[in-house]
Amino acid sequence: LTGIAALDYVNSKELNLRKAAAIFKCAEGDLLTRITAIQDEKKKLEKDLSDFRLKSILSNDVKPEMIGSVEFLCKKLEGIPPSELKGVVDALRNKIKSGVIALSSVYEDKVSLVVFVTNDLTSKLKAGEIIKEAAKEVGGSGGGRPEFAQAGGTDIKGVDIALAKVRSFLG
Repeated sequence: LTGIAALDYVNSKELNLRKAAAIFKCAEGDLLTRITAIQDEKKKLEKDLSDFRLKSILSNDVKPEMIGSVEFLCKKLEGIPPSELKGVVDALRNKIKSGVIALSSVYEDKVSLVVFVTNDLTSKLKAGEIIKEAAKEVGGSGGGRPEFAQAGGTDIKGVDIALAKVRSFLG
């Protein structure tokens, strides 16, 4: 770029910089610091929201049912992002000694499923195999390890059937 085109380019960039500074309510020279501070605040608020969701889930009376000799803890959640479901499983693990945890969540019009199997049961119950069958009911797919697996799908109407499919593996 040379001449008038170069000048127009620089003026355009300068105008954008002034607009950004006005949006962020700071001086042009402080923009990067302000953006970094906002990103840090966003991360903290996301963490606080995640912690609040977890406390909310755990504050409800969550008790496993017995299916034969296996404890089964099944929970249908709403609005929990897929990235937080493993944390929910980790928090619920102390509610069962020997059993299976199955969780579902609908978030942004998508279904997430997770299955956890205690180590003592992985020789006969494999979370990865269970989740593959359950995922079919929500129009999705999934997989994982013998003790923990996750899946996603788009058919929200299939959530109850998917959780019932997990239950059917227990007896």
